[in-house]
Amino acid sequence: METKTETYEVSTSKWYNPFSWGSTKTETQTYSVTTIRTGAVKSALSNLIENIEQEIRDSNFTAMQSFKEKVPKEIIPALRKSIIDNGGNETSININRLRYILQSIVNSINLPDISYTNHKLPEGSGTLEGWAAESFIEESRNFIFTLKNEAKEDINKHANSIIQTLKKVELGNELFSEYDKQLEQLKNDIENKTQAITELQTITKELSAIR
Repeated sequence: METKTETYEVSTSKWYNPFSWGSTKTETQTYSVTTIRTGAVKSALSNLIENIEQEIRDSNFTAMQSFKEKVPKEIIPALRKSIIDNGGNETSININRLRYILQSIVNSINLPDISYTNHKLPEGSGTLEGWAAESFIEESRNFIFTLKNEAKEDINKHANSIIQTLKKVELGNELFSEYDKQLEQLKNDIENKTQAITELQTITKELSAIR
């Protein structure tokens, strides 16, 4: 908004005074005219978009780092307590394996790269005055209002998505599936050793027969 001074002539003719017909005088009046430089506004809006996107990325990174640190610290002690309360031995659980599983779960969370760079900026170029300037300003305000609401909606939507993803994780299955694999491997090892012992016994018998 800028205030500028304009000088112009005004008629001083009076219909009831023939001698005044055609007479004019110069008056100087000061009035406010809305003037806007669209380039500066568009640049500011583009910077606003970049700042919002960067703020969301920084917030996501900080939240995930905090989450990665808190999850093992809170879940592992709770799991130990649960095992002890149910008469178990806390050494029966592989803490390192549990940490690995928890880390894998956290790393599997996808954080979308939210972008608003494809949003169309208000139309207009150069320096606008009067109604055109006021219209551009109103459009810019609406742009900011819409951008703010959309960013808030996106943040809530993706936060809920992460919560739903975590709710679907069955930690027990993730944890004990590893023990199932270990038991299967142990079974195979035992079977292989049994087979080796049987073969050794057979060879021993054959050697005894030769002697």
